Amino acid sequence: MYYNIVKLDRRYSHFSSYGFMITFPKGAGESGVLNFDRCRRWFNDTYGWSQDVEIQGPMRQAQLSGFETNDIEVNPHWAYNIKYNDYRIYVEDSKILTMFQLKWKS
Repeated sequence: MYYNIVKLDRRYSHFSSYGFMITFPKGAGESGVLNFDRCRRWFNDTYGWSQDVEIQGPMRQAQLSGFETNDIEVNPHWAYNIKYNDYRIYVEDSKILTMFQLKWKS
């Protein structure tokens, strides 16, 4: 499986919530979208369902603003993003990233 890992810092928009980003470019005869889908399903099974990272921001803001959000759950362990044919998975920390790397060798 072909993927890249990026350690997030202030240059990236979601660095305050997540530590790493996994991208799935096309390459080595593989489709980025298929690899992304396989990994997203694995994250769903392993760490629970999560939202798109762009949706999580307003949801967190609503929770901080005191809106009634008893039934809203934001998964802090991972999120995904599909934008402009760029497939990404954001992970919270190196522990989750290590589990991903053990499952999906690059």
